[in-house]
Amino acid sequence: MPSFLSDGRRFIYLRIVRSKPEQSGIYVGDLGPESAGPGKRLIATGFPARYVPGTDEGAGVIVFAQDGALFAQRFDDVQLTLTGEPRRLADRIGSYLDWAYFAVSPTTLVYRAPEPPSQLTWFDRQGRDVGHIGSPEHVAGLAVSPDGAHAIVAKHAPQSVADQDLWLFDLTRQANPQRLTSAPTLEFWPLWVTNDRFVYGLGGGDAGVYQQTISGDRQLLFTTDEVAFPTSVTGDGRVVLFTTFRDPARGLDVWVWTAEGSKGGVPLVTREFHQTQAQLSPNGRRVAYVSNESGRNEVFVADVRTDPAIGGVSVGERLPISEGGGFAPRWRGDGRELFYLTFDGTVMAVEVDEGTSSAGTPRKLFNVPGVMQEWGVTKDGSRFLFAVPVGPTPPLTIVRDWQTGLPK
Repeated sequence: MPSFLSDGRRFIYLRIVRSKPEQSGIYVGDLGPESAGPGKRLIATGFPARYVPGTDEGAGVIVFAQDGALFAQRFDDVQLTLTGEPRRLADRIGSYLDWAYFAVSPTTLVYRAPEPPSQLTWFDRQGRDVGHIGSPEHVAGLAVSPDGAHAIVAKHAPQSVADQDLWLFDLTRQANPQRLTSAPTLEFWPLWVTNDRFVYGLGGGDAGVYQQTISGDRQLLFTTDEVAFPTSVTGDGRVVLFTTFRDPARGLDVWVWTAEGSKGGVPLVTREFHQTQAQLSPNGRRVAYVSNESGRNEVFVADVRTDPAIGGVSVGERLPISEGGGFAPRWRGDGRELFYLTFDGTVMAVEVDEGTSSAGTPRKLFNVPGVMQEWGVTKDGSRFLFAVPVGPTPPLTIVRDWQTGLPK
C-alpha cells in the first residue's frame, strides 16, 4: 500500500513480517536502482500510512493508524525524518487485517469506526430465527459441516496486529469454540471435505491451499503464483475449485485443482471481467458461479465435463440463474435446488433439474440484511446459518481542514 513522497521517486509503504511482528511497520522505499533492502523504518505499526503535503508551507504529514487510533505527524521528506510529536486525529479506527478504514487528502480526512461483531444465527426457510451459536464475533468466513453439527469460522481481531484463525463451533449445543489454527498467518475460506477434515486458504508465510483434520494434522495441497481462494471441494478432497488472479486483462477467474492434475491447477471458467465463488454440485456434474460481465454480479450454472484435450475438465454453455443480481450460490445436498443471495440480503431459491438445461424461476425465501457472502445451509435445505451483525455499519466521518492546528 505505497504512498509517494513529493519527489515522485521515493515512497512510504507497509511492510509486514508475520513471523517477527516487531519488524513490521512503515518503511521508505525508492524507485532508483541503488535501492536495496526494505529501506528505513519510520513507524512501528501493522497498518498502512499515507503521505500528504502540508497546506501551510510547512513540512508534509504522514497519517497512520496505530493501536486502534489515527495519528498525524510532520515528516521531512528530504531528510526522511519524523519531526515533533504525533497528533491523535481520531480514536477507534476500523480495520480488517492489514487495512485501516481511512482516506486522506491535504484538506480532507475520512474515516470509519470498527464494524460491529456478528452473531452466528440459524434461520429456517421462512426466515424465523431458530437459534444463536456462541457469542458475537468478528467473522470473516464460515462453513457448515456435511452433517450440520459443526461450523468452521474464520475470526479476526479488529484494531490489532493482522491475524485471522479458524475456530470450530458446535452447532448442536452451547459449548466453547475450539481453536483449529494459531500460526501468525492468515487462514481464510474454510471448506469441509468430511465431518472431520477441511480445506482452507493460507496467506502470509507458507501461502497456499491446505487440508487439515480437526485434530490438527495439516497437509499442503497446492500453491499458485497468485493467492488462491478455495470456494468448493469434493467429498474425497481430490478436486478443489478456487478463485485466482492470473491475467490482468481478464480479472478474477475460476480454476480447478485435481490430485492427479497440474500442481497449480488449470483454468475452468475464464472470461472477461470477474468469475468467482464457484460451487460444484453434489455429484460434480455442474458448477454454479458468479460473473459481473453484465455490470453487476449474477449467478450462472454450467455443465462440467471431462476434457482429455486439456487433461482435465471444462465447462459447457452457461445457464443464467439470478434475475436482477445475485452472488454466493449454495447447492442443496441432492443438487436439485440452488440458493443464492441478493444485494439487500435476500435468500433466493431456484429449482435446478440436472437432466435438462433449464432452471425454475427464482423465488424469495427470506431477508437477512447486512450479511456477508460467506454462509452455510444444511444438506436438506431446511436451515441456513448466517453471521448477522449486532448493530449497524458505522457511518463515515468527514473532517475538513484537518491540518489546522497541527504543529509546524
